[in-house]
Amino acid sequence: MQVDRINIDFIGVGAPKCATTWLCDCLNEHPEVNLASNKETHFFLSDNFANEHIRNKKTPFYICPDWENYKKQYLCSTDYKIRGEYSTLYM
Repeated sequence: MQVDRINIDFIGVGAPKCATTWLCDCLNEHPEVNLASNKETHFFLSDNFANEHIRNKKTPFYICPDWENYKKQYLCSTDYKIRGEYSTLYM
């Protein structure tokens, strides 16, 4: 099923090491919640911020490059009532 438009109902933000992964795991257990397949898509980061972060980090850093790839982060199903993502870098 091709999705031309998706609605994101929430974006969770939080500091690193403050239980955002635990909260995502809890939400993923709910049958009506659809989270992005990558917990942190970093889709809404500015290019400058993302490039700076990549230069300063030694760990892998995923960045969703465009709208088409961002839409693919969400399962194409109508069973979900709400969709969202989390990021520790949006804060």
